Amino acid sequence: LGEFMFDKQYIIDKITTGEDSEIEFKRVIIQGNRVIDPNTESISAEINAFANGAGGYILLGVSDNKEIIGFSEIESKLAEEWILNICQNNCKPPIRPNVYKMLLPDKNNNEVLILCVRIIKSIDVHQTSGGRYYIRSGSIKVDLTSQELSRLFHQRRIGFPFDEQLVFNAQLT
Repeated sequence: LGEFMFDKQYIIDKITTGEDSEIEFKRVIIQGNRVIDPNTESISAEINAFANGAGGYILLGVSDNKEIIGFSEIESKLAEEWILNICQNNCKPPIRPNVYKMLLPDKNNNEVLILCVRIIKSIDVHQTSGGRYYIRSGSIKVDLTSQELSRLFHQRRIGFPFDEQLVFNAQLT
């Protein structure tokens, strides 16, 4: 979404075209004073997939079928606390997203509030509290294979101190 992120028409166009490598939609169902859907592990997996990949955005208040549902002001606060709690407690290591509020037209052309959660590409390798590693591939999250996970750790220089890295084509003199 880059520099056009806060252009309302650009966001509407992204919603119209659907989820892709950069953007995920999540309808959030709130009952009483808590989020009951989606479940914590599911949203944690999406967050980790973006952080382990190129980064991206989760639009809270937009359904998978591209419907802009939105939140009341109170619901938006609950949804924001919920997503920040998941980033802190269900992503290992914790992730610090940016959360933005936007007004978009729903199907009746009424302005409703959605949350845009920006997850940047991390310098760390993240896993869910369930111990799974994901990466974003197109519009879906996929489990990392052991080879992909090893490569990701190596690329991000985690678990490979400089003085322990292999030097290819080195010779003893």
